[in-house]
Amino acid sequence: MIKQNSTNLIFIKNFWFKQFTEIKKKGINILFLKLITLFKISLIFIPALFFVILVRLSSPFVIIKFKSLDMARMGEQTLTWYLKLKKIGAFNKKREFNFFYINNSVNYVNIQWLKMWRKNFNIFPSFIFKYVDLLNSSIPGHEKYSFPPLQLFHRQLVGREKTDDYLSEPRVFINQQTFFKNLDYLSFKKVLEVHEPLISFNKKDLETGQKYLKKIGTEEKKFICFNARDKKFLNEFNKKINWNYQNFRNSDIISYLPAIEKMTQKNLHCIRTGFVVENTLETKNNKIIDYANSKDRSDLLDIYLGSKCLFYLLSGSGISGIPQAFNKPIVFVNHHNINEILAFTHNSLYIPKKYYLIDEKRFLRFDEFIDLERKTNFTRNLNFDSTLKNKIFVKHGLEIIDNSAEEISDVVVEMEKRISGTWETDEEETELQNKFWSLFNNKLSLYKNINYLKSPTFRIGSIFLKKNKNLILR
Repeated sequence: MIKQNSTNLIFIKNFWFKQFTEIKKKGINILFLKLITLFKISLIFIPALFFVILVRLSSPFVIIKFKSLDMARMGEQTLTWYLKLKKIGAFNKKREFNFFYINNSVNYVNIQWLKMWRKNFNIFPSFIFKYVDLLNSSIPGHEKYSFPPLQLFHRQLVGREKTDDYLSEPRVFINQQTFFKNLDYLSFKKVLEVHEPLISFNKKDLETGQKYLKKIGTEEKKFICFNARDKKFLNEFNKKINWNYQNFRNSDIISYLPAIEKMTQKNLHCIRTGFVVENTLETKNNKIIDYANSKDRSDLLDIYLGSKCLFYLLSGSGISGIPQAFNKPIVFVNHHNINEILAFTHNSLYIPKKYYLIDEKRFLRFDEFIDLERKTNFTRNLNFDSTLKNKIFVKHGLEIIDNSAEEISDVVVEMEKRISGTWETDEEETELQNKFWSLFNNKLSLYKNINYLKSPTFRIGSIFLKKNKNLILR
């Protein structure tokens, strides 16, 4: 009880601190907007309160839990993990009803993506339910009605109690921690046994997708998708936020092209995906399709292509939710945080960005990165100076280095060989793989007897490991 009261106080303190800080920084305009929001909330308060009372009174018969979903950027993991856990029996309580509602971070949603998830769940507009959830969570005893934060399931490597993850979202942190502790160990591991697609197309949608593949001269599993995270999408669909603070997560699509050219030599079409992207692709290779900038681009094809490709080449962005939902192999490149490796994805490869210590003239070792990120949460910390440089980057003299075109090409070629059965694993690779994953065993296991969730077929790029073994070994 003492810990929970402390959590509530931190939550309230952070809430009001955030309001005053925003008003101080942005002045009268933001104050006016906040007053308008307060007026809207006051109008909806009575019906929301009525709903909360109804939820509490019905609890002897049914427990109603609320969960907001950010369906706009596809990175929302809640439904993916809920469905996987449900398939292994972790959410089969008869007296529980889970109430999902949309609360998007940007002014866009892929209609096809939402439609397909709605086949499995009732997903409501935010309208009153956002305020019902907010009001319910501010009343003592709210834990009983709180849905586990499954959107953080992919971050189960990271334990950041006493750091910004805990201090900024103490309720979410404690709720997640409690859920993991109560989850049966075997259930935790059995999630990896769920291999089937989580969502499905209707017959008409499948015909539309097949028609497009025929148009460009390819077929299912005879093409790959590729995408590089850039800033244009977020800048376009939520102009209220200066998204430059996330630029270090972005990468240049042009650096993918040498790898893509090699894949076309394997008679694979290569389809550049995305919606509202920075650069167009200048190429004379008719097997390289700049679908993201074409008139053919649609919400349906965005999902269809990610479900039917041989594998997906991408950086750390929400679009990875598509191949994850269909259990497709993924090549992750230019990922910014090894503490958040999506190691549960099957038959997938991964190479991270590297962090260079300017003063010491060397790269940060992986174990050093794990410790620094865990202590400071610097890849998510919004503590930036006037030039929008991350203060932790500045303090430690860090420069982030993207993967080279050669590194990307190496790992893509490796994926194609693994899928075709021509890749040969040697002893050095096996040893380096084991040493890399051993870095997490002691540092990042959050709970006794429960290790991080990793597919046995998820690997770090072999050539990348060999060329950077000095970042693993002291």
